[in-house]
Amino acid sequence: MQAHNERVIAAPPATVAAVLADRELFPQVAAGRSGEFEGDWPQVGSVCTVQRGVGPLHAADVMRVTRRVGHGLQVVGGTDGVLTGTVTIDVEPVGADRTRVRLTEEPTGGVGRHLPGLRRLLEARNEGVLARLEQQVGARS
Repeated sequence: MQAHNERVIAAPPATVAAVLADRELFPQVAAGRSGEFEGDWPQVGSVCTVQRGVGPLHAADVMRVTRRVGHGLQVVGGTDGVLTGTVTIDVEPVGADRTRVRLTEEPTGGVGRHLPGLRRLLEARNEGVLARLEQQVGARS
């Protein structure tokens, strides 16, 4: 099972890639909050850890870059054993000043991968990721 989201952003791929590579902006885009890094983000092997939670319930979301693809990237990560998976963010030009961003998430482990309706939940969450990406790209343009 894979969750797919796509959005066309009114900016060139290099601008989108710059937001994905920004250590302050990436965790805001990915999770709506700040993060901690290990390594030279977003080089292969680097890690971004974001704390997610509400009230007293918190979990670490750890994302490790496993591959760079043009202006995009692939991360493997998970949230404290609840759900693990691979997320690929493909960035490709559409005309002169627009970019298609495809976000594909494939759950690979954790108890959460057995939830009914997981695809819809991931696609709803990832729609928020793309909306925050578009907002940050717009602020940079």
